[in-house]
Amino acid sequence: MPTLLLQPLVENAIKHGLEPKIEGGHITVRARQDGAQLVLEVADTGVGAALDATQALPSSPGFGLSQVRERLAAAYGTAGAINFVAAQQGGTRAEVRFPLQK
Repeated sequence: MPTLLLQPLVENAIKHGLEPKIEGGHITVRARQDGAQLVLEVADTGVGAALDATQALPSSPGFGLSQVRERLAAAYGTAGAINFVAAQQGGTRAEVRFPLQK
């Protein structure tokens, strides 16, 4: 697994999701196997994105997320992916997928 995949996602969840929310919230980090892929999820209960829950969030120009995308591309090419989804109950979920075997 490439280094520094989860840290920028957790930092973004804190900075953009939980810090602006007065009452705070929670961050959940999960890992699971989906067939031949490893799926890492970072979900927050923060302010969320201004999108319908069925829409993917747009690409972010932020440094941390750019680095995550670059690390995935360097290690796995098109087999690695990162997606962001606005949660129905508020908050955002980032999902990183890549092959278990290279």
